[in-house]
Amino acid sequence: MPNNTTGWNTTGNNVTDHTQELPMEILNLLIVMYVLLVPAIVIGNVLIIISYIRYQQLSSVTHMMILNLSIADLLVGIGTIPTALLFRFLPTSMEVDPNNHDMWSTLTSPLACGTWAFFVIVPMGVSTCSLMGVSFTLAIQLGHPLRFHELITHRRVRIYIIVLWTWMSIVGLVYVWMPFTSEFYYGTGKSCNFDYYPQSATTAVFLFHAITPFIVISGSYIYVYWCIVKLKKRQENYASTLSKTDNTTINMAKLILIAIGAFVISWLPLGCLFIITVNESPLWLRTLHHIFSWVACSNSAVNVLIYARRNKIYRAAFKHILTCNKEPLSYSMSLRKDIVNPGYQANLNDSAGR
Repeated sequence: MPNNTTGWNTTGNNVTDHTQELPMEILNLLIVMYVLLVPAIVIGNVLIIISYIRYQQLSSVTHMMILNLSIADLLVGIGTIPTALLFRFLPTSMEVDPNNHDMWSTLTSPLACGTWAFFVIVPMGVSTCSLMGVSFTLAIQLGHPLRFHELITHRRVRIYIIVLWTWMSIVGLVYVWMPFTSEFYYGTGKSCNFDYYPQSATTAVFLFHAITPFIVISGSYIYVYWCIVKLKKRQENYASTLSKTDNTTINMAKLILIAIGAFVISWLPLGCLFIITVNESPLWLRTLHHIFSWVACSNSAVNVLIYARRNKIYRAAFKHILTCNKEPLSYSMSLRKDIVNPGYQANLNDSAGR
């Protein structure tokens, strides 16, 4: 009988270790791609978190949900990718005999694989549910503007965020605990893989924390888009201009719609592949699985670019932070010609006249 202190044994389960069977050239390329992704994720999402804490202009409930999404994205950069590199890719790339190497036993231990699963499940669940929350918030804001501040308050959003993190942490800890139970037998050295967990548990997590939020997000997406079209038509029919509040709401809605679209494009291929992938998958399908996993993780960096490109306050805040500007954000923004403050411009004209 093999030594039961090393790695995972798939006896009787007919499970293929996809990472272990990848060619070394592909494996090393994936490692480089993940390493390059980490600083982009960490720097970008730290900028969002600092911006929310530092600037009052980003204190709305919608920005609070974006903050929560950024914390989950940051966790991808400091938790999901490093643990994947350590406990999935590194054991395979070492090219050593698992039964004769102490480090192998550490990197493929129950605690190591449970930790990797925790950092995959928690950020994924928090991200999808945060997007669900922010899309639902925008749907209420556009569909019921008069009752928005009554229905969606900072207190309720904080409760939602606390409950969300608590629940996802519990689910993640269950995945940390599972490898220590009697259902798992450790013998051959294998890198960590969700195939070693009960299929019913993984399917339930995927269904309730990915598919269900995706359905709600899709419904909110359609409703928000319909509300924007309705506002535009009202503007055309009455030959009027939209109020500043309506314009701000529509711009934020467009920002979130783009963020949701990027999320769907990044995660949908991996979700579809998760459903159709079988144990004895061909090499091209296993390689595609890892590429789509990288694309899904890259969404945590793409969000920051979307905020900076589509929202002038985020753009100004990022520039403010990166240049170590000590002036108030409102004063710095008033100096820009495209978003000039009328009162400040009037003062400049008066000064020039004198």
